[in-house]
Amino acid sequence: NPDDVYTGFIKVQMDLHRPITVRSMITHGGHLYNNNNETAFYMPKGTTNTLHISSTNTVKEVIEALLKKFMVADNPAKFALFQQSHNDEQGKSALEEVEILVF
Repeated sequence: NPDDVYTGFIKVQMDLHRPITVRSMITHGGHLYNNNNETAFYMPKGTTNTLHISSTNTVKEVIEALLKKFMVADNPAKFALFQQSHNDEQGKSALEEVEILVF
């Protein structure tokens, strides 16, 4: 059925080549607040995270969700997703911003 929406988890391995800027958060009374402090650092190569996505999510939406999960303040347009095959011969290929990730 073409109207079916599927959900699942994807594992994202981050190999960032430049520093990222993260927002620091504080808690007060069980609530999380942005204290407007930012810190730039290099994320360790190979950092992984898992995201729950649906078959309607685009690459752009996944990048935005990852940045939000890590509280990254940088512009999402500075980032890209690459699909890596388990077969080393094929290497990595860049995904377009409007591509859907769940096949």
